Amino acid sequence: MKHIKILFIPVLLFYMCVSTVYCAEIKSENFVYKSSDGKLSITITYPQLTGLSDKKVENDLNKYFKKGFLTGYEELYGRSVNFCDKKDLEFCHKDLIETFGKEFKNTIEVEYTVGVNKNDILSIDYSGLEILTPSAHPSKLLKTFTVNLKDGKIYKFKDLFKEKSNYMSVIKSILEKRKSYIEIQKEGYDFYLTSDSLVLVNINTAYVSQGVEEVIKFKDIKDIINEKGPAGILMK
Repeated sequence: MKHIKILFIPVLLFYMCVSTVYCAEIKSENFVYKSSDGKLSITITYPQLTGLSDKKVENDLNKYFKKGFLTGYEELYGRSVNFCDKKDLEFCHKDLIETFGKEFKNTIEVEYTVGVNKNDILSIDYSGLEILTPSAHPSKLLKTFTVNLKDGKIYKFKDLFKEKSNYMSVIKSILEKRKSYIEIQKEGYDFYLTSDSLVLVNINTAYVSQGVEEVIKFKDIKDIINEKGPAGILMK
């Protein structure tokens, strides 16, 4: 009986660890395109998940990440494009020629970093750079993704906070004290999470301030954090 108890305890501890600290295995996929004349070059590294117990959630999240990384780009081409669509790639090439002439050269490079991957929460920071000759400076491409690995929920900024907590005023006050520029019309922020912090990105669209991040510790906003939201889950 003693031997059975001794064996049972580590098995129980292992089960508790696996069940409470649930994360995904992440592999990087690459999308690479170069036009025949070499004028348009696109390299995008995006995440794909493996090892989730719910394969439907895994498949849905993989589609979500792939779409998020390979579609959009309205700020570059005037409308949403899908780089997996040959016709959209031809449109991008034609649009650039019509706008900038045959002397243009356009390069897009995108990669990502993982902010946190534990307790069923995965948060990813997408970072890209578009270099267009003859533009004066490159453009930064910024997106963020925060999801629940258990049920596939895709989180929005408001999901971080308690209802009626006046969270936008609280966040704005913190940023003002740090002398961070704020766009008045914002109703939310692009964000990703680390194990103990909320990171705000793309606070404004002015080129000189693009990519500036503001890190806010969970402990500094704990009174407004939704316990059932991603930050609340990470704090447990």
